[in-house]
Amino acid sequence: MPGINVLLVSLACIVAFLRPVWGFGIILLTTSTLFHLDQYLTVPLPLGFIEPMEALLVSMMAAIWLKGWLAPQARTTAAPTGVARGIPDADMWLAIGPYCLWQTLCIVFTLSHWSGTEHFRLAVRFLISAILPWTSLYILRRLPTIAGHKVFQTAFYLTLLTAVVHITLQLTDFRAAMQAAYWWIPENTEYNFAYVQQWINQEAFVRGLPQGILLILFFAVLKASAFILERNQRTIRSLSVAVILFSALFITVTRSLMACLAAGLLILLGLAAFTVRLRMSHIIRITGLLAVFVGAALLYNGLRPGFFDFWSARMVRLSGVDSDIFSEDNEARGRDNLAAMAAIADNPVFGLGTPRYPDEYSLRSGPPTDTHPLLEIGLVGGIPAILLILSLQVCLFLPALRKASRNASAARELVPFVAILMMSAFAVNMIGGGGTIIGPPILFVTIFASEMWYQNSRIQVIEVYRIRKEKNGTARYATHFRPDAIVQPGTIYRTDHHISTPAGVPKR
Repeated sequence: MPGINVLLVSLACIVAFLRPVWGFGIILLTTSTLFHLDQYLTVPLPLGFIEPMEALLVSMMAAIWLKGWLAPQARTTAAPTGVARGIPDADMWLAIGPYCLWQTLCIVFTLSHWSGTEHFRLAVRFLISAILPWTSLYILRRLPTIAGHKVFQTAFYLTLLTAVVHITLQLTDFRAAMQAAYWWIPENTEYNFAYVQQWINQEAFVRGLPQGILLILFFAVLKASAFILERNQRTIRSLSVAVILFSALFITVTRSLMACLAAGLLILLGLAAFTVRLRMSHIIRITGLLAVFVGAALLYNGLRPGFFDFWSARMVRLSGVDSDIFSEDNEARGRDNLAAMAAIADNPVFGLGTPRYPDEYSLRSGPPTDTHPLLEIGLVGGIPAILLILSLQVCLFLPALRKASRNASAARELVPFVAILMMSAFAVNMIGGGGTIIGPPILFVTIFASEMWYQNSRIQVIEVYRIRKEKNGTARYATHFRPDAIVQPGTIYRTDHHISTPAGVPKR
């Protein structure tokens, strides 16, 4: 019912305009959880449609521009909730600007030379689903630090809830609820009651992927790193959450996701080895984490006998045609990728302005179904677009990586986020785990980048202040994180941001 959808998305836009943090929460709830809630806020148009993420992002941008929210002087005061952000506006636009501008120009240029309703629809759809979402980075940059951090926390709790519900559905094998949770799109009855019904009725194990599966992947790496690097005192909690998120990934029986998880953990350990300097305690924690992951997998197989056999069958297929994703023998992926590569080779500079290759390049009877993420980018803007999107994601984490390499105390906080963003750029986008360069996954990247900047701002150490002496004579120190505050040397300064022990000072 389009009328109800218009009303719902209008109400959501009003909320996002008044409370941008809630706007991000609505986007995450509708596009990155279960039950395809975004369908109730999607408005069909004569040519295409409007999705909730796009409408809410525009509303939040309007709030910043039209109402004058979050003026620079308000964001740089010494208020307890405000901490200087970790990246200047100029650096942010330098990161996302070239890619967004190039893709927009390529789309506009090619639309002026191509004709056809379908080509126009796909080009405009890419413009608003693969370029507009990068404005979320600007919105998060303009929010107060505490508000941006709340967005990150909201993403975490929604992701954890999604993982728990996902595991429960799989454990109970509740087929009716699975159909609603993973595929329920009433308007698309042919898809739901034909292809999906075959899975639901015949498969011993139903492979359901929540919409926010990449958020589950990101937070699994983050919580694993929190346990390994002892980033806080809640190590048991971090381990428990990491196991839940790992289990949610594992039971999807998706090979690319597990490969991305392994890549993320390897990147994390590699960065930690050169920055934090891994000790024996870290090695013990790594071993323990892997043992717990294996234990969780064994437990699930015990609760759902035959699950390992199901995984084994998937891995056996990977050694055959499934691994040839750039081969005509792989009808599901290979033919689309070969056709896309041929189209890019004929249009290497400006691309085609659309993420779908023309019919004359097709090696299959139907439309493309699974073109590689980077090849879709290349179809729109050619080889320069591929290089620019990789450069964009590198620019997001490179300053933090440089700081972590010079400051061991900073590395403990920054390395996990750097590892996740590197995994996104060089594993998720290249292995083919869905990609983080089109649609809601772009929002995931910007949220983690914003949180990384938040952590970076908190560790801008100015001076160490002694705050009190313990009864046993040892001293506790607080690291001052507020570069915008004016504190005279020697002043006793009390802060709740962080407690650290400088080198040579006994711990409590």
